[in-house]
Amino acid sequence: MTNGAVKITPLVYMDEIEKSLPFWLEGLGFEKVMDVQDNNKLLFALLQKGEQELMLNARALIQNQFPPVVDFTSPSAALYMDVESLSPIRKLAEKYGVVVPEHKTNYGTTEIILREPGGNLVWFASHE
Repeated sequence: MTNGAVKITPLVYMDEIEKSLPFWLEGLGFEKVMDVQDNNKLLFALLQKGEQELMLNARALIQNQFPPVVDFTSPSAALYMDVESLSPIRKLAEKYGVVVPEHKTNYGTTEIILREPGGNLVWFASHE
């Protein structure tokens, strides 16, 4: 029996989506395809890059609309991203700072962990 799921979209939480947008849009090449605003403040943004999607949610939206979920919004899960090259990620690291420096793993990747401006960890891995 199958459940009909066709994809998984990460949902990350933050206090201010606006602070994180440059990281995702300019730094990683995502495009904002939809948003929800209230009083000129972003409450939700759907980002897309190719077939990949990422949802950014303001904690205020969750507190107002889905109170039972609030306990799950902090800390949010870390995102693990396979990338072709760490070269553009190194430029992000200079701008946003590093949580775990670039290192080689025993399973064949080179990785670096950054914290995006919304407070979420983004773990980048390359097989270069």
